[in-house]
Amino acid sequence: MTRSAFRGAGPTAARERRYDRGFTLAEIICAFVVIAMATGMVASLLASSRDTARRTVETRLAASVAQGAYERLRSGPQDELPADGIVIELPLPPEAGRLASARLTATSDPWPEAPGARHLRVTFEWLPRRAGGRPGTEPRRIAREGLVSDARAR
Repeated sequence: MTRSAFRGAGPTAARERRYDRGFTLAEIICAFVVIAMATGMVASLLASSRDTARRTVETRLAASVAQGAYERLRSGPQDELPADGIVIELPLPPEAGRLASARLTATSDPWPEAPGARHLRVTFEWLPRRAGGRPGTEPRRIAREGLVSDARAR
């Protein structure tokens, strides 16, 4: 008799039949769920890292624009600074056009502890790119500030 004639009889029959069947529907569904969850987590991580990179690029650009405007105002004569408590809007450099609703402002006030010195504050604000100008979105702000004194006044 051949081996196949004895198949199905004896203590090893159940073990042999179990391996012949393949995967059950429950095992396939569990594997699919695990793969779907892993894919979702990876997609979430990629989206999060993309948003973080975008935010970093925007913040660095804004800091560069604010620092440049601060340096231009600081290096010029004091009479070109804004009057006490007045906020002036400065022209935006071309690279700031990449940010939505960008606005560059400056204000200066006399500094009481140092005669002839002024406190200069340059603020750059913009809407995050993801907000796209939607109403109710808080603008992000970067400020550069410091004391400015006219070297010729000494």
